[in-house]
Amino acid sequence: MLRRWLIAFAAVFSFHATAVLAADEFLFPEPVACEAQPDDASIKPDEKGRWTDCEKWAWSCIRQGLEANLFTKQCLRPRSEASKLREKLRLAPFKAPHRYADTNAIGADFLLVILADPHYLAKIPPMGVRLFGAYFKDPINLENLTTSANLVLDGSNMLAGIRLTNFKTEKNLALDNSNIRGSVRLMRARIDGSLFLEDGVYDQVDLNDSRIGASVETA
Repeated sequence: MLRRWLIAFAAVFSFHATAVLAADEFLFPEPVACEAQPDDASIKPDEKGRWTDCEKWAWSCIRQGLEANLFTKQCLRPRSEASKLREKLRLAPFKAPHRYADTNAIGADFLLVILADPHYLAKIPPMGVRLFGAYFKDPINLENLTTSANLVLDGSNMLAGIRLTNFKTEKNLALDNSNIRGSVRLMRARIDGSLFLEDGVYDQVDLNDSRIGASVETA
């Protein structure tokens, strides 16, 4: 009888441990490197030489109107496929984020180029630039930038803050679920849509003299 109970207990414990491990692996996936990308005629020669495989892959998602999920390396439809996966990965930017330093790395210059260069802006669909799980090791400087693109940098790690002083956009700016060390500088920014700062960690947010046309969403 005791032997049977021990076997049953061991089976239950093994199942529980396996389930917890599987859940942990799903919520905090192993880093996955970006694959080498096929030639893309929409990328200008200068950027072909500078952009990393991850940046080229992210651009391929963006120009299709899809969200680039850096954790799983999937291009997903916003607010459907993307939302379901976002919920399951919502804590990934906060647990050992440096695990993704190489595999999820996106350069600040990549953002500046696609948001400012008319060649790339003309190819961005209405959904805009949507990255989830990007890892920015250098400061992001979008100061004095005027763009017509929706900008979503959710679930991301920014190690040295983001400067958006005098930033202007006709659409939304979203930094939900992000882990931002340093400052989010939005002084004198003009955002015609909404500003999203929900469920994240932000060392400092400076909204001095900024104007938000719709709403500021925080939680």
